Amino acid sequence: MTFKLNEDLLQYIWEKQLFDTKTLKTTGGTDIQVASPGTLNTTDGPDFKNAKIKIGKIYHCGSVEIHINSSDWNAHSHQNNKNYNNVILHVCYNVTSQIYREDGTPIPALNTGNRLSQKVLVRYQNLMKNQSFVPCSAFIKSLNDIDKSAWIQRMAIERIEEIC
Repeated sequence: MTFKLNEDLLQYIWEKQLFDTKTLKTTGGTDIQVASPGTLNTTDGPDFKNAKIKIGKIYHCGSVEIHINSSDWNAHSHQNNKNYNNVILHVCYNVTSQIYREDGTPIPALNTGNRLSQKVLVRYQNLMKNQSFVPCSAFIKSLNDIDKSAWIQRMAIERIEEIC
């Protein structure tokens, strides 16, 4: 990869499930099915709350923490923070070590590094490099009229919802 990843991008990828979600497994080899990635948490604590994930044969409801490297868990002192005791899955671009809750129980991990779409990563890189007033302006030309119309209508609705 020729650019630096950041957690905001990985959070977006997780939220929108913009990675290969077929035959997901924990780093320990247990099957994973994501029923809901959860909702982005904008306050202290894990990145996503109220996620619904089947790990093995058990459905779990709780939080998901996103990191570039699994070692960031300890670097951020999550292992000593009660707010992270309900994390049900640790999603990382690069898993190199097992992480643990405050009570010492291990947290299942999902390594997404080899599952990310290069198309998404390249588009992100190009948008970050673009110095235009509207970085995505070059992509508008590639949309057909129906998609442009739907997009404009959606944006209008979102603007109205923000006002109300």
